[in-house]
Amino acid sequence: MHVAYLKSTDSTNVEAKRCLEGGHRGDLLVVAGSQTAGRGRRDRQWSSPPGGLYFSLLMDASPFSCDVPLLGLLAACSVTRSLREMGLHDATAKWPNDILVREKKIAGVLGEVVSIGRRVDRVILGVGVNQNVTLGDLPSDLHDIATSILIETGHETSPTELLCSILHHVAAYLGATRRTSSFATVIGDFRRMTSTLGRKVIVREGDSVVKGTATEVLDDGSLSVLTTDGVVRVTVGDVAHVRTE
Repeated sequence: MHVAYLKSTDSTNVEAKRCLEGGHRGDLLVVAGSQTAGRGRRDRQWSSPPGGLYFSLLMDASPFSCDVPLLGLLAACSVTRSLREMGLHDATAKWPNDILVREKKIAGVLGEVVSIGRRVDRVILGVGVNQNVTLGDLPSDLHDIATSILIETGHETSPTELLCSILHHVAAYLGATRRTSSFATVIGDFRRMTSTLGRKVIVREGDSVVKGTATEVLDDGSLSVLTTDGVVRVTVGDVAHVRTE
């Protein structure tokens, strides 16, 4: 695997696409010390100050081109496992692509497919972790909803060790998926790691709003929500956990 490290870039996902468009073939890991235009789902800005861990993994899409949402769950499981191994035992995955500690966002995942001509050729998994970041490094509107490894542990940690840990778990999950031709291991672990199930949720996607209780993560990675009108299967959307007093 080719590794590219940049002190700063607009977005590691965008940089991975530029490398692909420039003729790169094979797997690629792009790591940046900071991002000036980091983004999450639906092109939302992801604050990426120095001190965080930001990387994108560009991979062959042939085994997974129809399973990008499941790859997002795979990456979320990998990050959650790594954070727990660092001592953040209350790290949980919020469906579909956020990682929380004490209900505050500490990391996010973005999966994308990349087409060359008419053919889906690659998938990109982008990961952003608030690692050695203080509250003052983050925009003020995030102070009540975001946290970092530094804030939670009180000390700095090694970006290289965290990156290697996450990549180790990604590789292990990919290996299990290829061996079994199934995402069963990923789905099973996500169900155990998520804090979304059993919660009152509001799911928004465009003009659609679903309110109810999240009851199950289905085998295809979608979320089952029990509403007053019955069970709704949600495949995409922004989930908000509703706090109950």
